[in-house]
Amino acid sequence: MNLSDYPTTEERQIPWKLIGIIGGGVLLVIIIVAIVFRITGSKSEQVLIQQVAQQETSRIVSECDDAKDVEECLKNKTDEIAMMNGDVEMCQTLEGLALGNCIWGVARETEKPELCGQIAEDKRKINCFNELYRVVALKESDVGICLNITNPTGQEGCKNVILGSITTENCQERGKDAAYCQMLAVGGIAAEKQDKSICEQIEDETLLTECLEFVDVDDPDFDGLSSESEAGYGTDPHNPDTDGDGFSDGDEVEAGYNPAGEGRL
Repeated sequence: MNLSDYPTTEERQIPWKLIGIIGGGVLLVIIIVAIVFRITGSKSEQVLIQQVAQQETSRIVSECDDAKDVEECLKNKTDEIAMMNGDVEMCQTLEGLALGNCIWGVARETEKPELCGQIAEDKRKINCFNELYRVVALKESDVGICLNITNPTGQEGCKNVILGSITTENCQERGKDAAYCQMLAVGGIAAEKQDKSICEQIEDETLLTECLEFVDVDDPDFDGLSSESEAGYGTDPHNPDTDGDGFSDGDEVEAGYNPAGEGRL
């Protein structure tokens, strides 16, 4: 329809072109208002965050008002104030371990791995980097960031969380070799049976260590005592009632009785 061709009635014409112009103008105003609201809303949020940080900083500082040594008190709270404001420069008034802790804390609060490079101690610097790269990788769901983690186990764990855990079903598809896939299968059985000894069939030391990590509780007879504890009591880790008296080894130990024979512990 040509908007300039106004349909008519006996009494009046309907101004379709004018209605279209007004409608378009109203829509444009709505879009502009939405954009302005979003911008000002974002700025308001930032201002609110800054105000909260300032209020918390004032509160922390006021805690030192009645201290015998105000300067020492404020120095002890420097890391807390620095983390609250995300200001790593404030950390530079500290020394040694306190300096490293402060930098790490600010890096953690601001989620900026690059700040870890300011930590002097190599081991703590690496640990800081590894922690922050994991945090950022998970937040952004970016497997590529996981590759910055120097610990192979930590790097693999980071990728697994983002991509989903490697299972016996998808093991080969995820590029793992036969030995690793076998370890997953053995580790799953060991975890189900709560028995770390099942992992001992794995010869590779690294894979053996990974298999053992599958077993949170090493209690193959489910009597409430770990295999290590049973070794100390002289009981059978695969027999829930070693002395056959009708009471489980775990219950006897809890009651103060000898689980391997007669008498009390």
